[in-house]
Amino acid sequence: MKPLYPALFLAAFTLGGCDKKKDLELPKIGSGDVSKETGELKNGLASKAAKERREFIAMVERERAELGARVEVLKKEAAQAKGNAKAELDAQIAKLEQEQKIAEQTLVEMRTAIGEKWSALRVALIESIERMKLALDSVKSGA
Repeated sequence: MKPLYPALFLAAFTLGGCDKKKDLELPKIGSGDVSKETGELKNGLASKAAKERREFIAMVERERAELGARVEVLKKEAAQAKGNAKAELDAQIAKLEQEQKIAEQTLVEMRTAIGEKWSALRVALIESIERMKLALDSVKSGA
């Protein structure tokens, strides 16, 4: 009778698991459903990314306009200055105008860039704007 115990144990174990298998069945999803959901997700992410891009570019345009106005004020001050002060202001204005050109070129590139290139240009543009702000602040403080 003892040789029968392992066989009974094995039969009870396998038969006991049959009912549980039905509980574990997952609903079947057709490839069309997955494609549809994937497409919706891509569209949602793309529209979110496009919105973030538009907002960033709008913010940059506002910053550039503000900085451009500050450069114009500095040009008026330089026009009234004399001697070394005028030469120094003219040199700083030339640097600021060069930085403005770099920012403009970067912004033009950003409008068509995608992925990592867009991210890198974004960082470069932020750095360019920060350099302009620091330069204008140092001129204002007389440093």
